[in-house]
Amino acid sequence: MDLVGPRYLKGSTRLYCFNLIDTSTHAVHIEPIRSKEAVEIVRGIIEAWRQLGLPDCLQMDNEMTFRGSNRHPRSLGLVLRFVLSMGVVVRFIPCAEPWRNGMIEKFNDTFDKRFFRVQKFADFDALKAEAAVFQQFHNERHRYSTQGGRTPQQMQELYSPRPKMRLPSGFDPKVPLQLDEGVISFVEIYSLRWSTGSVGNEVQGRQWFDLQLCRSRSHHPPAYTCSFFKRRRPSPLLLRHAR
Repeated sequence: MDLVGPRYLKGSTRLYCFNLIDTSTHAVHIEPIRSKEAVEIVRGIIEAWRQLGLPDCLQMDNEMTFRGSNRHPRSLGLVLRFVLSMGVVVRFIPCAEPWRNGMIEKFNDTFDKRFFRVQKFADFDALKAEAAVFQQFHNERHRYSTQGGRTPQQMQELYSPRPKMRLPSGFDPKVPLQLDEGVISFVEIYSLRWSTGSVGNEVQGRQWFDLQLCRSRSHHPPAYTCSFFKRRRPSPLLLRHAR
């Protein structure tokens, strides 16, 4: 998933577009939103998963709204809590490397050049209505060579339906959900330095880590006991709730 924007309509109306693509079928969901507040992102994810079904993993960049806030850097934000509570693994790409989210970035470029910049919209509601038309056209008509010339809709028909999303009774997107466990995947950049006589050497590399979260009931306020898994070397860390 990714955000496009800010974009502006006549009259200085500011908006963003929340875009999500299914990597197995290229089916997309487009959700124009008025701000990039976490609650708007959660609503966008809900609408996307109602259309596409629950994925195994949700990949995203390090946009602050996605990961939480700088005010509470060791706490789980609203978006993370919601995604993990649905049993979906969160995967963050490395900072400043948008090409690692290449599929959605390419679609964003298509969205920008073939939709947003070639049409005029009277207001936000008109944009939202036309975005739904563009989304339907893409999913039903656009053919991908990587899929043997099939459309996203045709690919969806080849696969078993994804699990349906089930929201808790009385769900409110503004209220953080209680989380018992979850997995966050990310990349850590490391650097090795050594010297041979008067010559210095340095090697940089990358390693994927999985952050396994388990709810700890022995801490007040409630906390999560977390472990980083790189091969077989866990390192415990405690993430507390934002008050």
